[in-house]
Amino acid sequence: MLPSVDELHDACVRQLTQLYCRDEVPWVIGFSGGKDSSAVVQLVYRMLADFPAGKRHKRVHVIASDTLVESPVVAAYLDETLDSMQRGARAQDLPLSVTKVVPAPQETFWVMLLGRGYPSPNRFFRWCTERLKINPATRYIQSEIDEWGSVIILLGARKAESSSRAQVLENHHIAGSHLRRHATMPQALVYAPIADWGTHDVWSYLLVNEAPWAPELRLNSKLRELYRDGAGGECPLVIDKSTPSCGQSRFGCWTCTVVDVDNSMEGFLEVGRQYEWMRPLAEYRNKLKSYRDDPSKREKWRRNDPNRPRGWLHESGRQTSEQPTALDEDGYEMLGPFTLEVRMELLEELLHLQKETGRTLIRPEEIELIRRHWTEDYRVNEEAMLDILERVYGPATRRRDHLREERGLLEEVCARHSVDVLVVDRLIDLERGYVTKLRKRNLFQALDGIIEEWAAGDGAGEC
Repeated sequence: MLPSVDELHDACVRQLTQLYCRDEVPWVIGFSGGKDSSAVVQLVYRMLADFPAGKRHKRVHVIASDTLVESPVVAAYLDETLDSMQRGARAQDLPLSVTKVVPAPQETFWVMLLGRGYPSPNRFFRWCTERLKINPATRYIQSEIDEWGSVIILLGARKAESSSRAQVLENHHIAGSHLRRHATMPQALVYAPIADWGTHDVWSYLLVNEAPWAPELRLNSKLRELYRDGAGGECPLVIDKSTPSCGQSRFGCWTCTVVDVDNSMEGFLEVGRQYEWMRPLAEYRNKLKSYRDDPSKREKWRRNDPNRPRGWLHESGRQTSEQPTALDEDGYEMLGPFTLEVRMELLEELLHLQKETGRTLIRPEEIELIRRHWTEDYRVNEEAMLDILERVYGPATRRRDHLREERGLLEEVCARHSVDVLVVDRLIDLERGYVTKLRKRNLFQALDGIIEEWAAGDGAGEC
């Protein structure tokens, strides 16, 4: 006979209580906003609230991984949940903190795709997972390990989700305990409190018990509505590469091109007019997917191809199209990054989407990093980006006049000293990138590299 929901709940609370009281090792709960991680957070929150104040000795960290390209509908729900959770914990004086972890500025989706020209991710080249999810979570967890020597990571993983998830939960299992060792961080242990729960058990618990920090907000009821409106599974906190893709997830990225059809987005669009504003986002995502496998949108050489011509990336994709395309051992084309024209086109369309929807899709600091990559790859100056911004947002006369005045002075000085102005552009951009960094590691090596490249004639005459 299968255990009832109440029996599963009671057994889970007993395990949580024993584990909490056993030592001082802090907990880190991976929270995606989905049903499974919501159940885990709410179980732990109630346990802490029931403890006498003097026994709440151990810190609990709730971390949510924000890829900065989350589904806008889900992102709004997640923000509301996290904000109310933090307010509730403070009001009840619980040792629970809430943090959103985000990708490093140079590793965001748009900087990689529109700046460096990375092709849209697919299941063979899923470059997004490590940069957008694993690295941010790992940095946070490692900071706790550095302070405490160890951590216990709580996840909402369940055996009933799939055979692969059940296998992951059995890997590195520690005999005689409910814990397993983390695949890549030896000082971290992993605990899945609801591993034996079924989907029905999770929903039964959530719909009978509203979120304890703010029951009046009816967050669990809103969550149920999100699941009814969307389609697909949920995207857990990703802490290693054994976690499957979130491509079919409701709680994933709106830009996901790993799957053929974004069931989550399609599910929202089928519901009704309240989600119709998302249709242009779905069309943009489909364009990202189609551009990936279009050779005319890609450079003919990969960055790391030892046979590529010198200075090849300094020209546009249209101008390099006469170069023979590199082939792999099986004769398939080894396409390089998106061309400059494609990067510019996609950025301009994204900015139009941002303007029309009134939602933040790309941040100013990402646009600046994208511009720097264009300067690095194609030797274009700042006016190229300003042209795009003006077409979307209107004239920026003062900014353009200032740029032209500054440009005139720079060109005059460079001509006087017989120095290539575009090389100086790259040196200035490199220095700007280090302004906000406390440590200037590798700055001088990078400066030397630009100068040596120019001196060797790699693109110097072409600029």
